[in-house]
Amino acid sequence: MATKQPTAKLEPRIPKPAMGSVTPSARKWLGGPKRSAPGADYAAHRQSGRLWTQHLRATLLKLGFRQCYTDSCIYVRGSGADLTLVGVYVDDLLVTGASEAKVDKFYTDMSVLDVKNLGMVSKFLGMAISYDEERWYRLEQRQTIEELQQRFGLAEANPVRAPVSDDQDGEDDGELLPNSGGGAPANPTVRLFQSLVGSLLWVARRTRLDIALAVHRVTRTSHAPREADWRRAKRIARYLNGIIDLKLCLEGARATPIETGVRIEGYSDADYAADREDRTSVSGGMLYMDDMILGWFCKKQTSVAPSTKEAEFVAW
Repeated sequence: MATKQPTAKLEPRIPKPAMGSVTPSARKWLGGPKRSAPGADYAAHRQSGRLWTQHLRATLLKLGFRQCYTDSCIYVRGSGADLTLVGVYVDDLLVTGASEAKVDKFYTDMSVLDVKNLGMVSKFLGMAISYDEERWYRLEQRQTIEELQQRFGLAEANPVRAPVSDDQDGEDDGELLPNSGGGAPANPTVRLFQSLVGSLLWVARRTRLDIALAVHRVTRTSHAPREADWRRAKRIARYLNGIIDLKLCLEGARATPIETGVRIEGYSDADYAADREDRTSVSGGMLYMDDMILGWFCKKQTSVAPSTKEAEFVAW
């Protein structure tokens, strides 16, 4: 999508000093809000991201869309047979509707922003998306994982059958990783470790819930990682290398919610006293709609549970 920058007020980035603390010739550079030049490119201004978000939101609201309360990146227009949904990521939009006519109407309405229709989605935010006549959608991140393996020198590493190992819990943690240095996989630094963990976290949150717990464990040491933490993070990447083609399968609805209703189910569990330092537990859970997974989570509990029963209650 490409568009020109609208006229918008911009907040000053430098606070005004007290009178008399600057010379009169310098005071003109510390003025109040200014307007962006109409027709200027968004990329030419520091607040381009904010301007674009405000402009897109105003445009969608004017077209009758409502912004979702729980996720501000989702916009909804109509309901039932008139439903249109728009997912926004900066200037990439994912559009779906109750019918093809609703999607076509969206592009007609959005002609004011010079929107380009790229057709049926095949890739979005690093996820490859495929679908078949039986209404199955399949999401995978093979390319993202391959790039991760190349970037961290793990493309030729031997795969492992599990992202975590019981032997790792009892091993010596080793020395703290240095804050500076070469930054190569053979000589990892804190920055390199954080980069690897961030890449793994992106994969875990999009399509690979099978590594959610393992990634959660290594993220807890990102502030002060040790040599053992680096080995644990590499093991997760090696696990992905072994089953790189695993896909998240989503089945499309075979009947409208009006006919059958919507069944929402949630499942949760807890790893009691999982943290060896403070004995807090770890919660995990999944949310389904009509047997189709909607999301999952894995996070550390904020208080110490005195029993497995209470840990599972907190997770629920």
